[in-house]
Amino acid sequence: MTAPYQLTIFDMLYYRGDTESAGHTIGIPKVLTDAEVKATAGMLAEEANEGIELAQELRKRIISYGGISGSSYKSVPAWYKRKDGQVLDCLATELGYLDDEALWLEIQAAENILRRLPVVRGKRLQKFRALDFVGKAEALLLTLSEDDRNVPF
Repeated sequence: MTAPYQLTIFDMLYYRGDTESAGHTIGIPKVLTDAEVKATAGMLAEEANEGIELAQELRKRIISYGGISGSSYKSVPAWYKRKDGQVLDCLATELGYLDDEALWLEIQAAENILRRLPVVRGKRLQKFRALDFVGKAEALLLTLSEDDRNVPF
């Protein structure tokens, strides 16, 4: 059996540099177990990976429709550009978006998701790992009450 990982509200505030508030915290420190942190980090990684799959699917859909013409938008990522591609507003209509702005926002959101993938040894990973979300899992668990933490997901 592994020892519980102890992280208190004081620790969180102190590590964030908020030493004044950290001195005023009162209450019983929460104890997080390794299993809780790993399970929560795993769930957060799964959710993030679903977003990655949607972003990659958007790329594939745009490419399957011929891509976006290079002159259409200068700031369109190279993944989407094709020499014989379509103008963005025509492509947006074909893909079922209301207008080119809606598709453009979707492209930007997808690229932001893909840019968040961690780089390990100089290579960008294809999926998130639970390890990438340990800090967020700890912070999330500290905000939940003991009853909320014991609810099966």
